[in-house]
Amino acid sequence: MRSIDDIIKARKNIAKTNVAYLNDKGEIVKKEQATQCIITEYDKDGNIINEIFTVLEKEHEKEIEEEEER
Repeated sequence: MRSIDDIIKARKNIAKTNVAYLNDKGEIVKKEQATQCIITEYDKDGNIINEIFTVLEKEHEKEIEEEEER
């Protein structure tokens, strides 16, 4: 496991970020249909610096959208 200092140092070298949106089966889908995503960060040479997996909470997103519309 990397230290927080290593992660912060690596983030300074991010050249590209890719977000893959997935459904419950792990299939790539449109953002609106996604239940999870993988965020991958690359350096200028194409090496992976960091990769994050997260579950998307649709109910919370709807609440935020409704609040923004008010």
